[in-house]
Amino acid sequence: MTSSKKIFIYLTPRASRNKIEGTLEKDNNLYIRVWVTSLPKDGEANDSLVLFLSKTWHIPKSHIQLIAGHQSRYKTLLVQDLEDKIILPQKQKTLDL
Repeated sequence: MTSSKKIFIYLTPRASRNKIEGTLEKDNNLYIRVWVTSLPKDGEANDSLVLFLSKTWHIPKSHIQLIAGHQSRYKTLLVQDLEDKIILPQKQKTLDL
């Protein structure tokens, strides 16, 4: 049985390396901070985000869907089959934000 979770990401493109580190709170949502090396051009940073998260969380890219924030640093993802695949930030008890 598959389950989907909505998670929030604050993306920083043009980083020196791909990484996940820390959180950011905005509008009562807790965003996971992610850095990618790609440029924010023609969707490259968004594509790199999905690829990086799929490798990090060991799930297929097709299980990660960008549903909001295509041209913003603040992104909303819908992710399938994520249970027990990631470590949540300390303040965040659930991915159902």
